[in-house]
Amino acid sequence: MEECTPVTTPMDTSAKLSSITDKEARADLKEYASIVGGLMFTACVTRLNIVCAVGQLSQFLNNSSSKHMLTAKYMLRYLCGTTMLEITYRPPSLCLQGYSDAN
Repeated sequence: MEECTPVTTPMDTSAKLSSITDKEARADLKEYASIVGGLMFTACVTRLNIVCAVGQLSQFLNNSSSKHMLTAKYMLRYLCGTTMLEITYRPPSLCLQGYSDAN
């Protein structure tokens, strides 16, 4: 995936994900789960803009087709093309505060 063609959106808007039928080719569940797991980690740690798309992909971890695999690889292409995006916190101009509800 290092030399892939980058895309500009995290998920193809024309892709309609649904449960697979008997006619569709099944994806390798172990490979699909590995990709989606890596995307989940990336979404939680550094790339919050892909959380919604990763959530949609994770719904089909037990029953994925080749269409689901293509959508997951599409998201990898998006990440390869947007490696220069980052969040930068500058100490003098920004004071971060965190709040928590103990209940």
